[in-house]
Amino acid sequence: MALKGHIRAAAKQYLHVAQEIARARDERIYAVLKNPTLEDYAEKRLDLSERSMYRYLQIYDWVLERHKQWLQAGNKERIPDLAEVPI
Repeated sequence: MALKGHIRAAAKQYLHVAQEIARARDERIYAVLKNPTLEDYAEKRLDLSERSMYRYLQIYDWVLERHKQWLQAGNKERIPDLAEVPI
């Protein structure tokens, strides 16, 4: 079913976006781009609300701690609905 494949791809893309936001946080890329805070960077550069940005980061940190294999290229393991991650 094509829709199931799209759902799987969306979960992987969500994690990729979350990983890049975490990288901006961890490596302070937002400061290099002349944003005073990560929140300012997310709003001005990514058009993300502070709440959305922190949700991405919460999910990324949760996955990194509990299911790091989901972040690896070529992962074939099923990634559940990330909206239901118990944060």
